Amino acid sequence: MQCGIKGVQRHAGGHPRVQVGVRIEVQAIRQLRRQVGNPLFAQTPDRGALPQLYAATAPEMESGAFIGPDGPAELRGGPTRVRLSPAAADAETGRRLWEVSEQLTDVRFALAAVAQRPPGH
Repeated sequence: MQCGIKGVQRHAGGHPRVQVGVRIEVQAIRQLRRQVGNPLFAQTPDRGALPQLYAATAPEMESGAFIGPDGPAELRGGPTRVRLSPAAADAETGRRLWEVSEQLTDVRFALAAVAQRPPGH
């Protein structure tokens, strides 16, 4: 049964500590990390937003799709469909997350159960 709501996920790629930086006392080390690390492991905010924009606007998106960067280790690159980890595809975890989200936001949705899809599909 379809409920009229399409659910997709995305991640922007990159490692958050690389782009944000960790407070280190030696300025030279921070500067070196930014100059070497960011080009290797992170992407610009504009590029990092592409998976989210693609997931939200691409007409061919199917409910349950997960969009991320297409580069090595999904750290950088253009948007593409990527596999969910087993933990992210766990139905019980999803149910608990939905329940906690409803409790914390005090918003309830009356949704019909949707057939389970295999992980990564």
